[in-house]
Amino acid sequence: MPRLVAISVALSSAALGFLLLVVAASILARILYDSSGGAIDLLIPGAIEAASYALLVLIFAALPLAAGEGLIRVEFLTARLPLALRQFMDRLWLILAGCVGGLMAWNFAWETLTALQRGDATQDMQIPLFLFYGFITITSAAFALAAVLRAVTRHHQAESS
Repeated sequence: MPRLVAISVALSSAALGFLLLVVAASILARILYDSSGGAIDLLIPGAIEAASYALLVLIFAALPLAAGEGLIRVEFLTARLPLALRQFMDRLWLILAGCVGGLMAWNFAWETLTALQRGDATQDMQIPLFLFYGFITITSAAFALAAVLRAVTRHHQAESS
């Protein structure tokens, strides 16, 4: 699982870097365009679309990291519960999250095939949509796997201690 988390971190970091570059370049190009009265046109065609898809990649690439490192929980609500019940709730939550990730992967796998058959592409840059759907399929499956593995390994850790 550490390798899966490392890949997740690398992909989400790259997507964040790309997103920041696109937004910063768009802002600077807009400032130049406006201050020159339209004489200097360095506006990036498809910048909004590129930023949107970079955000999509960022979010879905971070899902396995979230499951591998532990999902958010509200400890002030669970802190007073017995340890065994908290561990059970953690495992149950992780398994349910894994099921949701598995369902997402299943759904997006079908969407990937549909987009591939239709030849759907993004509006401005004409990037094939099956690439994004396929990426979401893989990261959703990785999220499901990371969540279930964390539930199982936490279960074994709890039993061995």
